[in-house]
Amino acid sequence: MPISLKMDFFSESDLTLIRRINELHMDWPFAGTRILSRLLNREGQPAGRRHISTLMKLMGIHALLSYAQYQQATSGTQVQSVSVT
Repeated sequence: MPISLKMDFFSESDLTLIRRINELHMDWPFAGTRILSRLLNREGQPAGRRHISTLMKLMGIHALLSYAQYQQATSGTQVQSVSVT
């Protein structure tokens, strides 16, 4: 999935983060900024939640379900998935 961002604007570390966020998002589409920041920190790529949030907004991606919707879905209630753009 190509990313249509002006690449001159970003540093090498940001480009590496963008690539890795994209890969993680494909593997974990429900993961939001908090989960992604933990995964990246465990891999040795320290990044804050707000920085990841900014990059995700620039990339145009978001988690499929919020944590509150996830809790409702696991408690047995019926939840409709709504994509917010």
